[in-house]
Amino acid sequence: MATNAQLGADDDYIVVRNPSKLADLLTARNVDPEVVTKYLHIIRGDAKDCYTVGKTLYGINLEIADMVVSDVGGSTVVKPNRLRPTLDDPTICQDVVSNIPNSLKRIELLFKATPRTRRKPYIVVISTTGISNHGRDIAVAMDKKAMEGILLREIQTGGRGASVIRGFTAVRPSFLTDGKPVGAQKIRAAVEEEGKVAKSAIGYTISRGDVGAWIYEELVEDNAAGELKYVN
Repeated sequence: MATNAQLGADDDYIVVRNPSKLADLLTARNVDPEVVTKYLHIIRGDAKDCYTVGKTLYGINLEIADMVVSDVGGSTVVKPNRLRPTLDDPTICQDVVSNIPNSLKRIELLFKATPRTRRKPYIVVISTTGISNHGRDIAVAMDKKAMEGILLREIQTGGRGASVIRGFTAVRPSFLTDGKPVGAQKIRAAVEEEGKVAKSAIGYTISRGDVGAWIYEELVEDNAAGELKYVN
């Protein structure tokens, strides 16, 4: 999803393969269809397609999105060796995330004469626990290091001034469930620091609703206020 806090709440874009499935999910959560129509621009397509991703990054006024949230992921496929499950699309996260800076660079070239397109979005990706460079914080993990590495290299190459993104946050939730949310205020969260893992934030499961609420309250709202705390 791409959002532009500076343009107002009616300027959010989302890429989905199946809009009707999204509509069913929103209906199940008692979201008013009129609210969806008013505040959300739904683009049908594949986030692995660079052109489709590009369409979410700027609106009809050519303003680059202020924030981009990526929560794609593959489905687990259990093979004969149940101890080594895999994914139906093992590279989907890195493929999709790599399209964000690639699309931004294409837009920059296309509209280089338009000063308004020089804004740099902040990127939020949903990663996973268990991939810390300083130790494993749960026993089972699905590797999304490649996805995080793409954004880290984008920031490091030439420094933040040369990057097409302002920065990023990789959210590493525990095993996601469809359980009842407990509320973002009750979620334990911490930032990994050089040389150590934040053990106080360890948990084995968390509901998707809680992760979404935490991202909205701690990242989306803070980004709009210019007060981001969780920055890679």
